[in-house]
This record gives sequence, structure tokens and C-alpha cells, in this order.
Amino acid sequence: MTNQEHKTTGSQSEVGGQEIFPKPHAIPENGCYLPPEQFTRWTELVANGEVAFPTGLDAGQRVRLVNEVRRRRRSRLVHYVARAIAQDIARTGGQ
Repeated sequence: MTNQEHKTTGSQSEVGGQEIFPKPHAIPENGCYLPPEQFTRWTELVANGEVAFPTGLDAGQRVRLVNEVRRRRRSRLVHYVARAIAQDIARTGGQ
């Protein structure tokens, strides 16, 4: 297997030893603590609506995940609205 081939080990998928994403069934267990890389990936997956919010995180990470998902979704919405307004202004020539 070369470094560019995809392999699966434990609860994560890897390419060349680098984690890509947690498997969908790799839901954190009760009181689980996710390392920063996995936490970031779970934030992306939840914010994108690709996976349900994990129920097994410890209280601190649960609150942090809620806040990060909220921040990402709010940022996307603001950018979406700003683009729509900019396109409308460009279409009407600013009038």
C-alpha cells in the first residue's frame, strides 16, 4: 500500500498516516475527549449536517462543539446573505 492509498484503522480513515475523517459509526462514547484534529473534523461534519451531534462528549467539549458549530453556521449565513446582496447590487447597477 502506498502513502497515497486509503486505509482504515480503528475509528478513523487515513491517507499516508494522516487522519481524514472519523468513520460515521465512530461516535464518541460517554465522557469521551476528542483530540484537537478530531474535534475540528467533528465540528465540520456537524456544521455541514453530515452527521448528527455526538452525544458522548464530555460536558466541556459538548459546549465548545455547540459554540463552534453555531459560529460556523452563522458565518456561512452572513457570507451567503452578503453575496446575495452584492449580486443584487451588481445586477441593478447600484440603483
